[in-house]
Formats: sequence, structure tokens, C-alpha cells
Amino acid sequence: MGGDARQTLPQRVAGSSFLLSSPSLCLGDRAGKMRHYAPIRSIKEHMKRRPQTLVSILGLMLLCSCSGTKSRAGAQLESGTAHLDKGEYDLAIRDFDEAIRLDSVSADAYRNRGIAFRGKEDFDRAIQDYDKAVTLAPNDARIFQNRAMAYQGKGEFDVALRDFDQAVKLKPDFGLAWKNRGRTDVYLGRFPDAAADLAKGQSLDPANLYVAIWLHFVNRRIGRDDAKDFAAHVVRTDTVKWPAPVAKYYLGRLTADGLFAAAEDKDTVVQTQHRCAASFYIGEELLAMKRDADAATRFLETKAACPRSYTEYDGAIAELRRLGVSGK
Repeated sequence: MGGDARQTLPQRVAGSSFLLSSPSLCLGDRAGKMRHYAPIRSIKEHMKRRPQTLVSILGLMLLCSCSGTKSRAGAQLESGTAHLDKGEYDLAIRDFDEAIRLDSVSADAYRNRGIAFRGKEDFDRAIQDYDKAVTLAPNDARIFQNRAMAYQGKGEFDVALRDFDQAVKLKPDFGLAWKNRGRTDVYLGRFPDAAADLAKGQSLDPANLYVAIWLHFVNRRIGRDDAKDFAAHVVRTDTVKWPAPVAKYYLGRLTADGLFAAAEDKDTVVQTQHRCAASFYIGEELLAMKRDADAATRFLETKAACPRSYTEYDGAIAELRRLGVSGK
């Protein structure tokens, strides 16, 4: 290996007269991995002697600048995602705004900002971000799944279904998309299709008790007795954490009052959300018992108390519409 093979990039560009000391042309990336330092004073002196190296120097400066910008954008993306995980949507949006300013072609930044807007129930803004993300990453199944959920929030289930179709086409083992497409089938009254999609979703994510619960009441809706399969599946999942009480209710181990009691939580927000969801699942049981008026009462409770981003909210609206009760 030649003697200059071990030299840093600035040394190779400007020659051995470049001393690696501060102040530097490039200060390195966030992880400290880029260590190509070129003192500004040395550069100026060297340019007097070798002006032909100007293009190389400018290229190095651009490389360092772009790397630093990407690093800052990545840091903002990480910060925004942390806020997103905590449900701090405004803070998340602030960070994603900055990430996009620094890196305007980051599909993840647009996608995650869309998730934050959906969390705020600003479905139109969410869809705008997902549209942009799709143009940047047209083969990312997650974006189509996310956009479908935003269309669900607007009640545009046919449009949502098309995005779910694309998501599972791009990623056939995408359990989340299969499950949510099954729920969309329920909203549209396509119960046999819903059963097939939910069964597929359950096979890909057997630990998800919500899917088992939805599949169970859909099977009852189409006259399919899956009581033994449902009971066998429930014991293989978390039998304590919510929505385990819903499963126990469907298995006859809890009454409706018992389910509401199980929905209690020291966090009042969580308790309200659990109780509104409980009303939906009780309503589905009442429908199976042909007690339509009582079911409608429960669905109206869900509509009044559940966030619009909840699947139970959409389910209640769909059932109210089929029952001929004003739900939206």
C-alpha cells in the first residue's frame, strides 16, 4: 500500500501541508464517525499555490454539510417519534416539521407526522402527509396502511379498503393491514370477507386478542360457531390485561356489569376509553341476541365517548347506520 493510502481525504485533496488541527472545515457527524479535518487557514494558504484543488475542496465542504444536515434531521425524527409514542402529538409534529425542513425527502418524517395528525383527529392533514410519503416511498406498505386508517377516520371506507389492498399486495405477511382490512369489511357490512381477513390477520399475529374478539363476533354474525376455537385461542393470550375482560365476557365468564367494572382504571382517560369500547362489544353481543334496541343504546354510548380514531367508534357508527339510527 502506497504511503498516501493512509492519508485522510483533506490531506489527499490538499497535500501534506494540510495539518489536522482546528478550526475545521468539517466537524464530523453526530456519532463522531467523520474525522476529516481541514484547517481553514491552511486551505486559504494552499489555494494560493494550487487553485486547481478548489473543486475538490468545495466538494468536501458540501459532503460535510449534507452529512451534518442529515444527522440533525435524523435526531429530530427520533425525538418526534419518542413524543409520538407518548401521545404528545403537538411536540411530535414540531419535531417532524424540523426534520422535514432539514430533509425534505424523508418519507418517514412525512409518514410519522401523518400519524401524529391522525392522533389529533386531523385526518385531512394526515392524508396530505401520507400522500407525500407515498410519492417518496411508493413501495412502503406501512404508508398505505396508515393512510387507510386516516380514510377510516373520515368514514371513507371504500377508499380505505383500496389502500389496505395495496398494503397487503406490497407486503403479504403484513398482519396489521390484514386485521384492519377485516375491520373495514365489518364497517361495510361485508362479514364473510371480514371473517377471512381477520382470520388471516390472526394467523400472522396470534397474540393479538383484539383480532380474536373481532373474528369471534363476526363469525357469530355469519352463523359460524367458533366457540371452541375462540376459547382455545384466548387461553394462549394475555388473560389479564385489557381487552382480556372482553374475551371473558364473550365466553360467559363476566356479565355486562362485570365488564364495565373490569374497565375501571386509575387513569380516568384510560377508564373512559375502556368503558366506551366495552359498550361496543356488549352491543355486538346484544345484536347476536336479536336485541336491536338495546344494542343501539350501547352503540350510541360508544359514539358519544370513544375517540374517533378508535375502531370501536367506527364499528358503532356502522352498526347504528345498519340499524337505522342516526350515528353521524
